[in-house]
Amino acid sequence: MEDARTDARTDAAAVRTVGFGRRRRMYRAPLPDMTRPYMACIGTERTFARGVARPWPDLAGEATGLPALNLGVDGAGPGFFLADPMLMEACSNAALCVVEIGSAWNLSNRFYTVGRRHNRRLRGVSDVLRALFADVDFNDFAFVGKMLEHLRAKNPAAFAMVEAECRSAWSARMRTLLEGIDTPTALLWFSHHRPEDHMHLDPRHARSVPPDAVTREMIEQARRHADGYAEVILAGGGGGDRAALTQKMHVEIAAAVAAAAGALIR
Repeated sequence: MEDARTDARTDAAAVRTVGFGRRRRMYRAPLPDMTRPYMACIGTERTFARGVARPWPDLAGEATGLPALNLGVDGAGPGFFLADPMLMEACSNAALCVVEIGSAWNLSNRFYTVGRRHNRRLRGVSDVLRALFADVDFNDFAFVGKMLEHLRAKNPAAFAMVEAECRSAWSARMRTLLEGIDTPTALLWFSHHRPEDHMHLDPRHARSVPPDAVTREMIEQARRHADGYAEVILAGGGGGDRAALTQKMHVEIAAAVAAAAGALIR
């Protein structure tokens, strides 16, 4: 039985949520009938789409005839889904799984670890990072973004090593994620920029539209382990990178997803 709730914090329309997965995180309701063909959509808060009445998973589901399972989670990295076998099973049992390309900073690596339930939260830092930034008190940080912002301002040269590690960890984890989903997968990039235009991790824009520090080369590497790919360069927004996605943008994203899905589900 669905444990459905209504989230009154939305700007446009109230969003119903339902507990799902091993950790019972709240996902956008309703869940589809998972005894019939459906499309799983995993990603970040941009896929959950708080404040949007009809997010791209729903629209793409209507276009393809595959009801959508919206598994968008605030700040989730690939490690979040890999750590929950129920989510991985739900993705594998789908007719198709669409994987939103998210930022490279919100997953554990050899410099720091993130929270299991909330990937934006800082769980711990390694001795390697402490040695690299010996004059930084890491007890001051509860969130990864705030820590990275401070480290970048403190020592840009040393921060470049952290950024490289984030990229390496993202590539490895994305490969594991895609190879662990036992159904056709389609990668999805959507941003106001092309991947090659937004090269560097910028923790100040942790909730911005561009997936930070994810390069074209990283995407091409990930595509080797996926069955399809959709790329949407969004126009407008009124507030630049930090502007919330509009309903019109979700329509545009859904059209690209449906086109990519059509080649995989026929």
